[in-house]
Amino acid sequence: TILMASTLLADQFEKLISMEYTHTELDPGKQAASVENGFLIEHTTAATQIPNIKQIHIAVTQSHSPGRRLTATYYKRGAD
Repeated sequence: TILMASTLLADQFEKLISMEYTHTELDPGKQAASVENGFLIEHTTAATQIPNIKQIHIAVTQSHSPGRRLTATYYKRGAD
């Protein structure tokens, strides 16, 4: 359901945004995936042209319905 996908997306966001900017999970080019409650949760991290800013893209897809996908992009700021 969309509610479960939204909750999983928010949980993944909270997990990633709470990590230190230099955490290896947030290295540019990093891709990770996991399965939870029948949903595939993926995230990718990319560098941006703005110093100390990383782009985090999260996608949540129902495993049995790959056409149904919820995505969000966030930006994480490093220390100045």
